[in-house]
Amino acid sequence: MAKVQLQRIVFIISVLAAILCPMLEEVTFIKYILLVSALFYLTLGWFFQMLRETGGWLENEIVGFIYATVFFANYLDSTQTSHNQYLVYPGVLLATILIIYAHSRKYTVRRDMLIQAIVLFLISPIPLWI
Repeated sequence: MAKVQLQRIVFIISVLAAILCPMLEEVTFIKYILLVSALFYLTLGWFFQMLRETGGWLENEIVGFIYATVFFANYLDSTQTSHNQYLVYPGVLLATILIIYAHSRKYTVRRDMLIQAIVLFLISPIPLWI
């Protein structure tokens, strides 16, 4: 249960950073929060029960990879690198696939993960809007 709470807290902080980063471009602390959250999900995604309680480590790592892709794409867009579009579009596509999968399996997927998939889908195209 503590792992679920930690994952929720990291997700909320990461989403707030992804929303605030385009508005507060001069604050580098927010950019580093996005980078750390991307690395967190990329390295420790297998450790948390992401989709369902009985899910294996590979399923959890795939969902962690999708989270890391979206947050790292937001980080690259905030640093204004020339290659950020190469990661933004796959991030939107992966977030779309995750929300479709979570919605189609909504009776086996944890309810908070369905909400997180919806929120991730909503924040994934933020670099495209600005």
